[in-house]
Amino acid sequence: MPQFPFRAGSYVLFAEIGAGTLGTVYIGCEMTEGQTGWQPLAVRILDASISQQPDAVRLFLDEQRNAALLQHQGISWLHDAGVLPDGSPFMASEFVFGVPLREVLRSQQVGVLTLQQAVYLVLQACEALHHAHERYDMTGQTIEVVHGQFSADTLLVDMEGKIKIIDFGCLGTRNATVTNVAVPARLQRRMAYMAPELRAQIHAGIVPNIDRTADIYSLGALLWELLSGETMPVPEGDDPPPLPGHKRSIPMQLTKVVLRAMSPRREERYPTALAMRRELEADAVSVLQGSAPAAGLGQLIANTLGHRIEGWQSHVLRWQQIDLLQVPELEEPLTTAGATAQGSWRSGSTNVGTGNAYISQRVPTGISQRLNLQSGGQLVGGSTSIRVDLSQRTQVSSQREPVPLLRRPLFLGLILAGLLTIATAAIVRVSRTSSEQWSVYVDSDPRGADIRVNGQSQGNTPKRIVRTGQPQQLNIEIVKDGYEPSRALIVPQPGENPRIEVKLRELPATP
Repeated sequence: MPQFPFRAGSYVLFAEIGAGTLGTVYIGCEMTEGQTGWQPLAVRILDASISQQPDAVRLFLDEQRNAALLQHQGISWLHDAGVLPDGSPFMASEFVFGVPLREVLRSQQVGVLTLQQAVYLVLQACEALHHAHERYDMTGQTIEVVHGQFSADTLLVDMEGKIKIIDFGCLGTRNATVTNVAVPARLQRRMAYMAPELRAQIHAGIVPNIDRTADIYSLGALLWELLSGETMPVPEGDDPPPLPGHKRSIPMQLTKVVLRAMSPRREERYPTALAMRRELEADAVSVLQGSAPAAGLGQLIANTLGHRIEGWQSHVLRWQQIDLLQVPELEEPLTTAGATAQGSWRSGSTNVGTGNAYISQRVPTGISQRLNLQSGGQLVGGSTSIRVDLSQRTQVSSQREPVPLLRRPLFLGLILAGLLTIATAAIVRVSRTSSEQWSVYVDSDPRGADIRVNGQSQGNTPKRIVRTGQPQQLNIEIVKDGYEPSRALIVPQPGENPRIEVKLRELPATP
């Protein structure tokens, strides 16, 4: 594994988040000319075995193109997708400061969620998935952007009780089949959420035909787990799911919603996620009456797994203090990201000699190490080691007088660590309240046009331009060879995320 931070095209990667079914996910940022600040991104780089299959790469990029159309507060937005200079397909999406719902359910401190919290989570997921199912392309044609493997692992919850669905277009069943990924082995936890017709096609080695009813089945499986407080078993064949409610009494109206959503026959399920949401909302009126499930859920996350989220926020604040343009190891020609990116991977074998010494001086301790999500964002591993000769230490200590407690290095170190922890927490709280994120989504027909913001290239369409702080005036120019340039002056208002979608006019052919 390369030493962090390292360069991948126009992106700088700081730490590994984890490995998925198709590749490895990192936390990083995009480097641009004149950069003054950046937002963290989750950068997924596909395995080398996949990048060598043109059909799989084409399918992956097609799904990312559809995922770029999703603009919903309950879905993590896609920032960029393409192919790195070494040929590895990648995608960069919003980094969500939240924890997977699966980990919340597994936490012994949480136990079983209340009925109000269970219904609230599924209602929010229904709204987000319906938005994806009803999207339309640049020509106005409706397309179904189906998740394919929605589960408690792909639903993140933050300390405010808000949800975000991740992994649109990168964990689809079609990808897993085409790329010969061992679905039953790697995705065993999600197989219970998968519609029976998809499981049968996967076991038969057939590329599944995914539609929105597959996501509706997954929504029913999520509601089953949240209501029952148990792990959803994988049904045998076309058998209906068992009734929820072994640990507590479940209202019959909610059980009815689960059974219809998880019907083995797709035509008997809800036709849309919106229809499921409306019936669930109507049947749960008495359950939700007078409750505030979002606030209670957010407080629960903060009390049990909040240290995980604050750990990531603390690391991001440290990385944002680094002047990336002044780190020699990252000095490469800056170009646009995606398929047009230039440069190469910064492997661990090239970061030797004075280069490592320079980074160790500029980058805070622990940056070149892997982050362990199970330890609350603490830094583990790395290449630095300290060896102590116990025999010599014993001889020296026997000849010295006892050191007062206030002068012992360990005691002083603990005091210093406590002060740094308090200072970091204060910075996190201040930054959370003082910095707001806003964005402008830019797309064109045809796509692949160069986006220039205030005269500086920001990549190709489609792409979301993300900024922080007070919204500022942006002079956006969309340029593509053979077409007339399109220009727009945007002055976003606080809380707005405007969209620019233009149809470029083709230039007349030169005689």
